[in-house]
Amino acid sequence: MRSASRHFAFILIWSLVWLTGCTSQSTPTTLLPSSTQQPSVTITPVVLLPGTPAAALTPTSVGASSAGLVPTPLVTAPPTNATVPILMYHQVKDLPANASLDDLTWTVSPASLDAQLGYLAEKGYTSISFDQLLDGFGGKAPLPSKAVVLTFDDGWKTQYTSALPLLQKYKQTATFYVVSSYMGYGAYFDWNMTKEIAAAGMTIAGHSIDHSDLSKKTAAEVDRQLRESKATLEKQLGVSVTHFAYPYGAYNSVVVDALKRDGYRTATTLNPTLVKYPISPYLLPRIRVSYKDTLADFAKKLQ
Repeated sequence: MRSASRHFAFILIWSLVWLTGCTSQSTPTTLLPSSTQQPSVTITPVVLLPGTPAAALTPTSVGASSAGLVPTPLVTAPPTNATVPILMYHQVKDLPANASLDDLTWTVSPASLDAQLGYLAEKGYTSISFDQLLDGFGGKAPLPSKAVVLTFDDGWKTQYTSALPLLQKYKQTATFYVVSSYMGYGAYFDWNMTKEIAAAGMTIAGHSIDHSDLSKKTAAEVDRQLRESKATLEKQLGVSVTHFAYPYGAYNSVVVDALKRDGYRTATTLNPTLVKYPISPYLLPRIRVSYKDTLADFAKKLQ
């Protein structure tokens, strides 16, 4: 009897288990097409500082391929291998066939400048100001991947009549180094031209009172040349003048120290190399563009 009861209980329990399995609802698994699956990706943010090796710049991906992902552009501050060409122009006009070597050296034709600015635009170069250059090298703002600084010396009228329209055509910016006592004389800018250049978004910068070789002047005269030319330009134009080009590329420690005291942020030389970080802002090199430079020559000067 006890055995029969155990047998009956076993049958009853087995039946209940069987019925429960038949009536329970199973939730099916739906597989999405591979094109709609969302991989789990963890991106490690990277902050670039001077000296950061390239190997440290690869985002980390977990559980998925990086194919199809569009990374957020990283802000560099600043890359230690950054190089920026500063191009130097003077007169912009056509020359006769018998032009002197001096004229050929310090002049470009309007057609050549047009081609050169077009080349910069086609190859993805972005012209920047000296303030932007300092911000980039100082880590305050990113530099464009292909930055270039355009400069025009002495304040020749041909820069106003020929260079300014071309700069506007290609939406480029430039710095114009002006000799304050030349204003309104002969082949040089007058104040209205200079105001128009500044209003067009160009930078007006200093080039001394009278284009003297400052390395041969006394400390007092150097200070006068820097202070008075700066004050004159700022008063007449209503702009801040904080950048300078050494006349004839000549300088010494007396001149550099005076520039710092008198509120200038940069100064450019005639040293024909690229600007490479790190560098003193008062010893910035420039590359001269000349009349006989072909477009191939010009392209090499950018490298």
